[in-house]
Amino acid sequence: MSDKEREAYIQLGLGLLVCIGLALYTYFSDWTLNFFPPPPIIPMGAG
Repeated sequence: MSDKEREAYIQLGLGLLVCIGLALYTYFSDWTLNFFPPPPIIPMGAG
């Protein structure tokens, strides 16, 4: 396997990991938001 092939596989693997991570994050954040509503967002300029 050449270096270019190895780099391509690494990029492919990282891309898949990011996609799976984002999917899991959105799935679980939706699930947790249903049970634990987020705290009210305080504007940065307040106070």
